[in-house]
Amino acid sequence: KEKNQPRIIDIDILFHGDATLETKELVIPHPMISLRKFVLIPFAEIDSEFNIPHTNLKINDLLTNCPDNSKVTKYQMNSQA
Repeated sequence: KEKNQPRIIDIDILFHGDATLETKELVIPHPMISLRKFVLIPFAEIDSEFNIPHTNLKINDLLTNCPDNSKVTKYQMNSQA
C-alpha cells in the first residue's frame, strides 16, 4: 500500500499507556504528534498536563513548541446532540 492513499478508515494511535512500539506498520507514541496542532489543541483541552511517556514533556510543552502555523477552530454546535 502507498502512504496517504484513500482508505476505509484511518486511526492514529497517539499513546497507549507508557508503552513504546516501533514496527514497519505502527509507531507508538505517534511520531508526528508534536507537529500537529489539530491533534495537540483538543488533547490539551482534555489533559494539558498529560506526561509524554519516557520524556519530561507534557502536551502543553508540545503545543507551545509546535511549528504548525495552521489555524484550528472549534466547531460550535447550534443544538444539543
